[in-house]
Formats: sequence, C-alpha cells, structure tokens
Amino acid sequence: MRRTFSNIVGIDIKSFFNECLSFMEFYNQTLVDYYENGTDFPKNAFDMLDSLLKKLQDISLKISINREQLTLLSDFEIVDSLENFKSHLSTINNYSRWLRSSLVSGRFKNDVEIKYCLRQNQTLESLSREIGWTNDEQGFLDLSLRNSIKETGYDLNKSLIFNFSYQGSKTLILNSVIDEMTGERILGKDISKSLQIQDDDLLVLTPEMTFYQSCEILTGLVKNSNPEFPLQGFDKSAISNKNIISNRLPTFIRQLYSVVGNDDTIAQFQVVNTSLEGDTLKIDIEYKSHLNTTSRQSVYGN
Repeated sequence: MRRTFSNIVGIDIKSFFNECLSFMEFYNQTLVDYYENGTDFPKNAFDMLDSLLKKLQDISLKISINREQLTLLSDFEIVDSLENFKSHLSTINNYSRWLRSSLVSGRFKNDVEIKYCLRQNQTLESLSREIGWTNDEQGFLDLSLRNSIKETGYDLNKSLIFNFSYQGSKTLILNSVIDEMTGERILGKDISKSLQIQDDDLLVLTPEMTFYQSCEILTGLVKNSNPEFPLQGFDKSAISNKNIISNRLPTFIRQLYSVVGNDDTIAQFQVVNTSLEGDTLKIDIEYKSHLNTTSRQSVYGN
C-alpha cells in the first residue's frame, strides 16, 4: 500500500476538505443571514458545522499521535491546509460574536438582551418606561411574558432579575464589544493592563472588571500619551489653575465627552464633585454602564 497522509491518520483527508469547501459554499451565507436578519433556524447548517468541527478535532488528535511519521513536505502542506480550515470554521462557529448577535432561548433577537435587577418598590411599568416603552401596558406585558412572571408571584418588596431588550431609539449598538450581545457580555472583555499570568495564560478580566478598567484607563488618558492617537485624552492645562476652573470646566467637559465617546460600553457619566487637595484640583467623575454598573474615577490637575 502506498504511503499517504490519509493512511497514516486513518481518515480520508480529501473527502474532509471537500466537505469543508461544500459547507462554506452552501451554508456560510445562510448562517450570516440567520445571525444578521433573523431567518429561520438553519438546523442542517449547524449540524454540518458541528460534524466538521468534531472531525477536525479527531484529525488533530491523530496527527499528534502519528506526528513522527509525517515527515514529507506534502504532509506539512496538508497540515497547513487543515489549519486554514480550522481558522475558517472557528470564525463561522463564532459568527454570533463577530456579528454582535443576540440569541434568547434559542431564538433570534435583534436587540441587545440584558439582565436587570428590579429595585425594591419599582414597578414593571416604570421599568418599561426606563428601557424605552412608550406604552406602559404593552411594556408590562412584554416583560411579564418574557420572564414568565405570574401576577400572584409579583411582589414590590422583592428584588427580581429580569431579561429585557431596549426598545426603539434605545436599541444598543456597541462597536467597542465583539461578542454576543447578551447579559454582562455587553460590558466587553479585556486582559489586565498589568499583565498577569493565570492558569498558564494571560489573565482575562470579567466583564464587570473590564468596565472598571476601561473607565480607569479613559480617565487617566492625557493628550500625547498615546503615540497612535496623540490628540485623544485630557489637556491638563485646562484644569491646572484652580482660580479659573469655573471658566475652564466647560472645556474640560467637552474633552470628557470626546474621551468617553471612544467607549460605548459607558452609557452615561457625570462630574459629581470638584475639590482641592492641597494645591491640587481634583475632579470626580462617575461612569455608568448599560447594566447600571458604576465606577467613580478622579482627574487631578497639575
């Protein structure tokens, strides 16, 4: 028997490549349409994608086991092609993230889905107004049905967790986040700015900690501190003289708007206090996320 890559790993590589090419030709756009436009659930496409990913995992395992026998240039070329297909299939498998889609209970949802803790004594009607409903009754009905809330089980004195989507003009489009637009994922993810190793890999922050770190980085950003974007950041001279701060504060606020505008995970912000610490002016800023997570940061004048 002639020595071939397929014989060594025990899998017909040519047939696998043809399956991958066929899948990408006939099903790739189907999955894009599903995540972007809410077309019918393409079960055949997802089944074939799962099958290809499992086969790819099996092939990778057998390559690892028989790697000492794979010594020809053609073997390395096949492995290189397999890596390319692996990259393409992985991208397709994560379309929900790349396309910033939102799936709720296996159904397509064209809005960002959020979990929210109902405040004590807060009514469903008032919550519906906060998230964009103009009709309290319709908003109440949507929240009740989506969260399976029975009238007998609703109590103003309890803190309840609700799923909801922003309506109308409040639909969220977050360009700062590449992920599924569900739950706390809308806060994004990042590595720690002070590089740390955890479980033999870079430490990845939780979405909540990512939001805190983003607010801290934005608050500390000074013009000319980022070589790639030298004009981004605060001009400390605008708040360096405590005697004229009342005249320069509007300038600082405009700069603050410009800085915060680079991160749309921040829903709103406000200057909550200005004070003197010795001869240094301190401005306290409170940031709030779309999940009502708050972070208080301070800017100091020279």
